[in-house]
Amino acid sequence: MKKTLLALFMAALLFLTPARAWGADGGAIQIITDDSVSLTDEEKAIAAGEMLSGIISLIMSKYTGSQTNPESLYESAIRGIMERLDPYSVYFSPEELSGFEKSLSGNLFGIGVSLEIDADGAPVIAWVVQDSPAEKAGLAKGDRFLEIDGQELLGLSLDKTIALITAAKDTVRLRVQTESGPRELSIPKVELKFATVFTEKFENLLDEARDRNNAGLRYIGVSSVGEDTAQEFQSAIERLRKEGVSRIVLDLRGNPGGYMDVILQLCQFIVPKGPILFTVDKDGNRVVINSNLEKSPFEKVVVLTNNSTASAAEVLASALQDAKAASIVGEKTFGKGVIQSLYRLPTGGAIKLTTEKYLRRSGSEIDQIGVTPDVIVSAGPARQLQQAYDMLRK
Repeated sequence: MKKTLLALFMAALLFLTPARAWGADGGAIQIITDDSVSLTDEEKAIAAGEMLSGIISLIMSKYTGSQTNPESLYESAIRGIMERLDPYSVYFSPEELSGFEKSLSGNLFGIGVSLEIDADGAPVIAWVVQDSPAEKAGLAKGDRFLEIDGQELLGLSLDKTIALITAAKDTVRLRVQTESGPRELSIPKVELKFATVFTEKFENLLDEARDRNNAGLRYIGVSSVGEDTAQEFQSAIERLRKEGVSRIVLDLRGNPGGYMDVILQLCQFIVPKGPILFTVDKDGNRVVINSNLEKSPFEKVVVLTNNSTASAAEVLASALQDAKAASIVGEKTFGKGVIQSLYRLPTGGAIKLTTEKYLRRSGSEIDQIGVTPDVIVSAGPARQLQQAYDMLRK
């Protein structure tokens, strides 16, 4: 502790006597410590916290620029720390946390779009909520967001892009690239309720399917993994089984993931008995999470994926593939094989922190690798669906 106290003393000296600490010639001070005393990570964290507190106090007492306050400085410091970790660890202000949680609950105050990040690092629309402000404004799947409230979006993470929409009060100003060219729009935000699981008959999706007998076949889409997704998925399976459906296309394209515990519940309804995944913590401790399903509810499953299928959605796709319970069609998935935990802060916000990685059912890595389809089809969403439908009929 001697080393910590000395460092804190020198930090206090720096704040209280800047001229003498740095010297008239501008030379930096030299801190001499007892190298025989090693610090624990906890002691280092305490010292860093005291240093940060001192910096905030110094800014509040001496800074002559635009008005600021301890709360904004504290928030800026946390954001900077989280940005240094990895692309998935992030700070949420109270308002951003509320929007994040609502997006996973199926209740969202927004414009009515689900976004994904394309291969160029730009946010594009994965789907549009029916009767939403976005649909009424003419936005469609595949439209690319260029700016939100004047901020360019290329290279920005999905969390940060969504946070910009959340931060807008009543209206979101957008610059969007559509098929007909760039558009500038102001779209109002409203309270939205949407399901994350939906089913459809193939004759309503493919022209070719209208002339065929599709009895026993059905399409199931899962747009994200929110609080109610497992329950919605179970209800969909039960309904389709009563209708005599025995073969499905499970569409996970554009699914960015969500709650890990929810996808593990969902896997219990369709992944055959055996491992779903293995989790590995900071110390290398490995835990296996198993499915107890004795028999799959469907005799044939074809899964659709693309490069925006990520995180929890990759858990489902990889488990089905490794169990040989489904064939995968489309593009290689995103490759997010790490798990975040949400820690709430006394200020009302939270940090979403990477705390574990996961391995697929086979035990192999998925992070920065992704899931490779059995049949690669990169010619577009319609061609991918057609291929999956043809495989389902065989």
